[in-house]
Amino acid sequence: MLRKLGFILNNTKLQVIISPVLLPGLNEGEMEKMGRLVMALKMGDRIKYPLLIQKYLRHKRGRNPIDEEDWDSFWNHLRKLSLEVGLDLIPTGESMSIAPAKELPKPYDVGDVVEVRMLSPGIFNGECLAVPLRRTGSNIYDRVITIVGRPCIPNKRTRTRIIRNKDNIFIGV
Repeated sequence: MLRKLGFILNNTKLQVIISPVLLPGLNEGEMEKMGRLVMALKMGDRIKYPLLIQKYLRHKRGRNPIDEEDWDSFWNHLRKLSLEVGLDLIPTGESMSIAPAKELPKPYDVGDVVEVRMLSPGIFNGECLAVPLRRTGSNIYDRVITIVGRPCIPNKRTRTRIIRNKDNIFIGV
């Protein structure tokens, strides 16, 4: 992987950003190694923020291998690491030219009944991933719907009623 990264940096004008997730108690040492790698490859000279360390956030549908640390601890860890490595690890939205984006349209409202084709089981028991039968050919409108509480029979056509559409994640029953 390091060879590929070196090739990309030396032979293209692509900007590479390494963006690992900090897992306190599991990979703090790896963050320092990545910071030193970024400096050794002189990515810090070429790219303003080549290393963007992400804070781990628990999610009810995630794997959640550790407890989530508070934001103050996370920022303190990044400040300390910035000094050790000599790389600014605390960017701001303005410095990275990040601007709010429009929310994607929600093709389904809560209560809508959608004809779908089941694809495969989801990551949790009793879940099934499905796609709408009436596809538009657009990634903006064609979404995967997670059906809960029903056995998953791949390729079966069925109907599902949308019970959740928060953050453009669609759950049906």
